[in-house]
Formats: sequence, C-alpha cells, structure tokens
Amino acid sequence: MRVVFSVFFILLFSQIVFSQELICYLQSLKHRYDHIIETSSEKEILNKSLSEKYRDEIIVALSFFPELKDTRIQFKRKRFFIRASMTSSPSFFSVFRKKEKRKYVISINNRKGLFKGVRLASVSFAGRVGVLGHELCHVVDYESQDFFELIKFGVLYSLSSKEMKRVEHETDLLTLKHGLGCELWHFKKYIFSNIKRSNKYRKKILEFYMTDQDVYNYIEKDN
Repeated sequence: MRVVFSVFFILLFSQIVFSQELICYLQSLKHRYDHIIETSSEKEILNKSLSEKYRDEIIVALSFFPELKDTRIQFKRKRFFIRASMTSSPSFFSVFRKKEKRKYVISINNRKGLFKGVRLASVSFAGRVGVLGHELCHVVDYESQDFFELIKFGVLYSLSSKEMKRVEHETDLLTLKHGLGCELWHFKKYIFSNIKRSNKYRKKILEFYMTDQDVYNYIEKDN
C-alpha cells in the first residue's frame, strides 16, 4: 500500500511540473524574445546604461516597462555590499533630486564577494528576464515616492521583516501584472529545483517572496 501511495504522489507531482512547464514553453518565449531584440532601437534604451554581459536580457525586460522609457537606469555588475542576485535603488544623490531627475542603479551580483546569490549564467534566459523584471518593478515603485517616502521606505524595509515580505510579495505581483509571469516562474523554479534546502538564499526566497507554485497559480488563473 505504501508503494502504491508513493507512486501516486510521484505521478501527481510529475503531472503538475509538466503542466507548469507546458504553459510557459508553449508561449514560444524564445521567438518572442528574438523579435523584441531584433526590432529594438537605441531610442528604446535611451537613458539606460547596460551591462554588456546581459544586454539582450535587459532589452527584453525593459520592453515590458514603457513607463520607464525616460527613466535613467544604470545596470552594472557589482562585487561588494550586495546580498541578493540583484538589487535596485536610487543612486545616493538622486534621492535628494526631483523624481524626473533621479537615476536608479540595478546591481547584478558577479559572485566574487562574500554573498554568492544565484549564478545567473546557470539560469535560463527567461529566468534572467524575470528577475530583471522584478527589479524594474522596484524602480516603478520608487518613481511613485517623494524624498520622505523613499527614506521611510528604506528604514522600514531594513528594520522590519514583515515590511520586507509585504514589499517583495507586492513586487512579485507587479512583475506578474506586467506580463512576466513565465519569466518569473523560470527564475523561481530554478531556485527551488537546483539550490539545497539549507541554502540561506533559498530560505530567504521562501520566506519573503512568492514561490514558483504561487507564480504558477497566478498564471493559471490569469489564462
């Protein structure tokens, strides 16, 4: 009887995973990305400083955020003081400027410091677009805040795990609403399929962010 139940749950789990991958792969993601990259122009990445290593992924992710067309954003690989695969924030002096004059920095962990995060080169192209989309959603949020709101946000995010969880869940949800559900699912799926349960980064994702199953449930409901 125990063997029968084990086989049943294995088959059930395999069916769930297959259906998740089917939904995201049948959308011809690569064909969509190729089209975006081929038809992109310098005008669309105006005011953007791109990391050459992830240039194509950044171009694809930006295409889902027309509201950031005129926003100054620098994408750069960073070695120290970054405790995630990517982070986003206003540059230091930009905090004191008007919204339209701010500059934002999206830092990409190059895995040479103490905190390694996820090896982005091991994540699929779609997964890299997904995590970039998440960081761009943070920028969208920053754009809606004035100086005092940004300061309040930074303090609460740093000191309150409850606030951090609220912000990251809402940011994941905003990423989904921007049409990057499959991309975000690919990133989450990589984490929960390839990183050990004891890994601190995996535990952080599980505690503060949506899981791959949460993302899939949203995609399924939305389709």
